[in-house]
Amino acid sequence: MDRWEGGTPKHSKLFAGWCADDVPALAARPQPPSVTVAIHQPNYLPWLGYFDKILRADVFVLLDCVQLSVQSYTQRARILCQGKPLWLTVPIQKSGRYGQAIRDTECQTGSLWARKHLQTLQASYGRHPYYEAVAAGLRETLAAPLSHLAVLNQRLIEIIATQLGARCRFVRASDLGLEDLHGSELLSAIVQQVGGTTYLFGGGATNYQDEEPFERRQVALLSQQFAPRPYPQRGIVSFVAGLSIVDALFNVGYARTRALLGGGLE
Repeated sequence: MDRWEGGTPKHSKLFAGWCADDVPALAARPQPPSVTVAIHQPNYLPWLGYFDKILRADVFVLLDCVQLSVQSYTQRARILCQGKPLWLTVPIQKSGRYGQAIRDTECQTGSLWARKHLQTLQASYGRHPYYEAVAAGLRETLAAPLSHLAVLNQRLIEIIATQLGARCRFVRASDLGLEDLHGSELLSAIVQQVGGTTYLFGGGATNYQDEEPFERRQVALLSQQFAPRPYPQRGIVSFVAGLSIVDALFNVGYARTRALLGGGLE
C-alpha cells in the first residue's frame, strides 16, 4: 500500500516534471477494410438495377454454378421496339441438357440470332442520340458471339460496367469450388471466400434469405433498395421501367445513365 505524505502519494515524486506530451501516443489498432460483395447470375444485357449493384460492390460474383432457369433474364433481355416492349432471347442448346448449370450452357451455333439482335437494336434505337457510341462496344462482342452463354454475358456486362466507371473485381462462382453448397449457405460462403465483410443483396431476396449462415461467417447484410428513376425515352409518353440498360444508354448515354445509379460516383 502506498504511503501518503502531506496528502500526496509517495510514488507521485517519481513523476515530477512528467508531461503527457512526453509519452508517445498509443498506436490505433488498424481496422480491417470493409469489402462489399454482390452476387448475381450473369444475365443477358441486364437492367439498371443490376449495374447499380455492380457500382456499389467491391467484388461482383457472377453466379454461374447454379442451374439455368430457362427463359429467365440470364437468357433474354427486354427492350422497346416501336414503343412496345420486346424480348431479345439467346437461343441455347437444350437437347439432353435439362437442369444444366449456367456455366455449361451453350448458345446455339449456326443460327443468326446475334445478327438479328443487332439488327433489332438498330431498328429500335438507330435514331436515338447515343446509338452509335453505345452500339460499337456491343457490336464487337455480338458480331462474333462466344459459344457459352455465361462467358458471352460476362463480356457484355464488363464492357458496359467499364464505361459506367465500375471499379469492382469480377469473379466467377464456378472458380471457387463451392458447388456442393446451396441457397444462403452458398452465398455466404462465396462472400467469405472472396474476402467480403458485407453482402449486398437485392430487395427480392428479403423474403427467402436465411440470415443464420451470414451471421455464422460474420458477414453483414446490406439491402440494395434500388428504385429506378424515369429518364427520357424517345417517342414514349409514359415511362416504361424494367428494361435492359441499353434502353437508357441509347437514350441518355453513359454519363447520364451513371447518374441514375448508385455506387458513390459523382
